[in-house]
Amino acid sequence: MVKKVFVKNTLRIFTSNFSRFISVLLIVFVGIAFVTGLGTLAELMTDSIQQYFKDNNGADIILKTSSPFGFTDSRIDEIKNNEYVEDIKKVTSFDSDGSRIFFINGNDEGIEGDINKLTLTDGKYPSSEDEILIDRICQNVKIGDKINVSGKEYTVSGIVENPLYITKDEEPDLQGEPLKYICYADRTLSGVPEITTDLYIRVKFEDNPDIYSDSYSEYIETVCDSLTDEQTFALTLNENLTHEYTKSLSKKITAVAAVFPAFFVIVSCLVVYSTLSRLIEEERSLMGCYRSLGISKFAVIIRYLLFSFFGCLFGTVIGIAVGVTLFPAVIYPAFDATFFTPEMTSYRNFVPGLIASVLTIAFITFITVFIALKTLKTAPCNLLHPKSPKAGRKIIFERITFIWKRLPFRIKSSVRNICRYIAHTVMTVISVMGSTALVYAGFGLYSISNNPDTEKIPVSMAGSFAIIASVIIIFAVALSVLIVFNLTNMNIQERKREIATLRVLGYQNPEVGLYIYREVLMTSVVGVILGLPLGYVFLQFFFEYLEFGRVGDIEWYWYAFTALLVAIAVITVSILLYPKIKKIDMNSSLKNVD
Repeated sequence: MVKKVFVKNTLRIFTSNFSRFISVLLIVFVGIAFVTGLGTLAELMTDSIQQYFKDNNGADIILKTSSPFGFTDSRIDEIKNNEYVEDIKKVTSFDSDGSRIFFINGNDEGIEGDINKLTLTDGKYPSSEDEILIDRICQNVKIGDKINVSGKEYTVSGIVENPLYITKDEEPDLQGEPLKYICYADRTLSGVPEITTDLYIRVKFEDNPDIYSDSYSEYIETVCDSLTDEQTFALTLNENLTHEYTKSLSKKITAVAAVFPAFFVIVSCLVVYSTLSRLIEEERSLMGCYRSLGISKFAVIIRYLLFSFFGCLFGTVIGIAVGVTLFPAVIYPAFDATFFTPEMTSYRNFVPGLIASVLTIAFITFITVFIALKTLKTAPCNLLHPKSPKAGRKIIFERITFIWKRLPFRIKSSVRNICRYIAHTVMTVISVMGSTALVYAGFGLYSISNNPDTEKIPVSMAGSFAIIASVIIIFAVALSVLIVFNLTNMNIQERKREIATLRVLGYQNPEVGLYIYREVLMTSVVGVILGLPLGYVFLQFFFEYLEFGRVGDIEWYWYAFTALLVAIAVITVSILLYPKIKKIDMNSSLKNVD
């Protein structure tokens, strides 16, 4: 009979503490969704660009010759018969007066299997010698515009995309100077002799290589060594602007994904720890009752383990699911500021989310067992009674008499309560401090991304980081709201008897609400004051890790915005929880618990 009742009460812990269960779930969800979403972005971006490159048979190597007559037929045959070479394509191109012009064979370009396949995206192929195609990278040129290339005027008849040119920044020539135009003329119409200046090489591989891997680069270097001579030099993807931009952006996003999510998870775990410790503390007498009835310590601990485990489990599962769907859908289009973004692939990296989930569940499980065991060390007869309150004594602020005596009673009461529940106060301050630091760091990243003087980051790449920073701010604010809601809700739950007493003494609902919220506001202010310098230090470390930006460039008003957002979170929570204070039943709350 006792065991049946125990099992029923174990299941009721979810219904009787439903708001806390949902709080645990949502806080874990925010942290895991953030980790998973950011963790998959870098590899999703490189996978999508790599797939586009392979779909269009991008050249692994571009061979160029210093001979004014181009590659000879014998040299081409020699290269074609190289053991590493799968296929080659003969190309004629010249850099002249800040422009690069390719001579192609009419509309034969773009056929299936063609190396570095060109695709006409708008307009038409040239139909006369004074018409030309322009690369989409030249965004300031439109169809119908007249441009001067190598001393001759052409009319732009169409737009072409080249898989080697994906970045929206200016492409450099061989001397590193930016190219004004990249264009494509019909060889037949222009009458240019067929001189092979470049050879596009597709290399043989035993498997499907990752073009961003070190093994790929090392293999390509080996192939280049076997193909070059005194008159021939090779350009690999390491010399390609798009490839290098992609690697650089991927590295920076990986840095964001390594630093920010870790901080999110730490803050989330601290709040969950506070929630569980308060729950177990509240149920001391119930735990004593179970032990008196012969229920084992293990069974009692399982009751709380189920509560914490399922809260974390549901939070992690939903977080991973949302992270791998929401983040790519929202942030991947932002890469369009940096690249002509190819179609997003279905690749998703679940590893960061899974690692964070395992660590979160393991930490919360350990904390639950630790807190429960610590409480169960007390004899059952002592657990049946509430903890004896600590002996009253003057708090430190009371010793500052010239200030203390001038404070109104309501302020004195709030300060005493804050010092009375010191463990809860510390957890509240730490939690608000952590979320404030995250909000400020998000604003800092956003500010640096939009600062034209930002060091070591291209303007186009900064646009992508601005979107990522915006998502960080949104999730950090959401975490702030959840933290304040959770802590305030627990504060109200624990102090029902005190609130009911105030109501009996004639306090009106607004006065009672202010009595509770004043303490939340005070501790939140302390959390914000400590969180801003913590965010500063965090951002300083982050910029050094990311290798761009300076904290000193962040405008002062971002500090104010951070404090304002946290204040809005506190006010929002106060409005949402005010009805709960009004609904407190005075009769049941004032029943004797001794």
